[in-house]
Amino acid sequence: MARKSFGVMLAFLLMGTLAVAADFSGTWIRDAAKSDPMGMGRGGPGGGGGGGGQPPSMEVTLTVKHSGNDLAVTRRVVREGQDPRVTEQKFTLDGQDSKTVGSMGRGEMVAKAKLDGDKINIAGVQKMSTQQGDFEIKIQEVWELSADGKLLTITTNSSTPMGERASKQVYAKQ
Repeated sequence: MARKSFGVMLAFLLMGTLAVAADFSGTWIRDAAKSDPMGMGRGGPGGGGGGGGQPPSMEVTLTVKHSGNDLAVTRRVVREGQDPRVTEQKFTLDGQDSKTVGSMGRGEMVAKAKLDGDKINIAGVQKMSTQQGDFEIKIQEVWELSADGKLLTITTNSSTPMGERASKQVYAKQ
C-alpha cells in the first residue's frame, strides 16, 4: 500500500512541476518607457538587436506561440517613415540546436533554448555577412514573465566585434 500511495504522490508532484512552466504565448507590445533604447543598450550602440540609435517612435510587437517544447516568435518592428520589418524565429525548448534567422532578420542564428519555469534561456551564435566582411555575434537572452504573466522582460547580452552589449526590453501583454 505504501508503494501505491508513493506513486500517487509522485504523480501529483510531477503534475505540479509541469504546471509551474509558464506559457509565453500571446501578443506583446514593447513598453518604451520601461525598456532600454533600441540599439543603445547598456554598453553602447547595438544592444537589443538594433542598429545604432533608432528613433524613440519605433514600435515593436512580438507574437509568441509557445506549445510544449516549441517556441515561434514573430517580431514586427515599425519605424517612423519606414515599412514594417517582420522577422520569424523558431526554437525548440529542449536544449537542442535550433537554426533560425538572426535578430531583425539579419544572418543565420544557431541557438540552444531551454524553458526553466517562468524563464526561457537562449544562447546562440548569429553569423553575419556585410561589405566589411563576415563576423559572428554571441547572444545570451533571458525571457522572464512577471508573476501575474502580464509583462515579459527580455534581457540580452551580446558579444560583437565592436565589444560587449547589454539590453533590457519590457513588453506588455495585449
